[in-house]
Amino acid sequence: AIPGIISTLPALVELQLWNNKIRELPKEMRYLVNLHDLSLVDNELEVLGGEIKALTALTTLKLSQNRLKTLPIELGTLVNLTELKVEKNFLTVLPAALGNCRKLKILWLSDNEIVSVPVVIESLTQLEVLKLNGNLIQSLPKQIGDVPSLKSLELNRNRLTGLPPEIGQLTNLQALQVSYNQLKRLPIEVGCCTQLHSLYVDHNPDLESPPKQVRNKGTYSVVQYFLRLVEARRTRRLDLSQQDLDTVPIEVCELDMLESLILHNNGLPSLRREI
Repeated sequence: AIPGIISTLPALVELQLWNNKIRELPKEMRYLVNLHDLSLVDNELEVLGGEIKALTALTTLKLSQNRLKTLPIELGTLVNLTELKVEKNFLTVLPAALGNCRKLKILWLSDNEIVSVPVVIESLTQLEVLKLNGNLIQSLPKQIGDVPSLKSLELNRNRLTGLPPEIGQLTNLQALQVSYNQLKRLPIEVGCCTQLHSLYVDHNPDLESPPKQVRNKGTYSVVQYFLRLVEARRTRRLDLSQQDLDTVPIEVCELDMLESLILHNNGLPSLRREI
């Protein structure tokens, strides 16, 4: 346990307590009103108590590698928080109060048991890094598109079957990781993420779109491929020549407004009947 004598150190700005056997925070923690950085990584915390609400000066809170099953609603009082790391715990849900932490830039929640991302994510409009690897997430809410500041989104090792088209609103996104899921298609709106330079989609065994011939050429080719499809909605013209395609992608067949479709120099053996 953290000794109660901590209350005699009200000027503390940083408190590092990595790799101990702490199970709970003492009530005396409320006296540390100047604390900016609190690290409790690799302890035995099962509950984060309400005393956390007094630490309103906190900008960094690290709680990874503990035994937490929930986060308290009092977390929402930490309005100056810019970095929250709660990886390798047993969280299943996130409190709606997290939406009050509007200054958050870094949020790490990997290796928990989270089943869904709360819609309050839309309130975190300064968020730049969101890590949710190794959870039980099946879908993302459309509100993910309301976080335009997002630069890195990691969702490896989940149960995703799709991504919302609103992902295309993340125009500052530079890295997207969705490996080891159950994805069948990426939305063509990924083409609007023109800053994207790192895309990981491996180990999605049923992934049809983008076609493997496009994926094999790298992230830039994937973004440009989808961007052509997005623009085709407006221009009604789509040029997919010299893409090494062995079949016409199903997403092309869904562009029923097309007036011009160019597919030369691909080596297509036949056309889909959907055309």
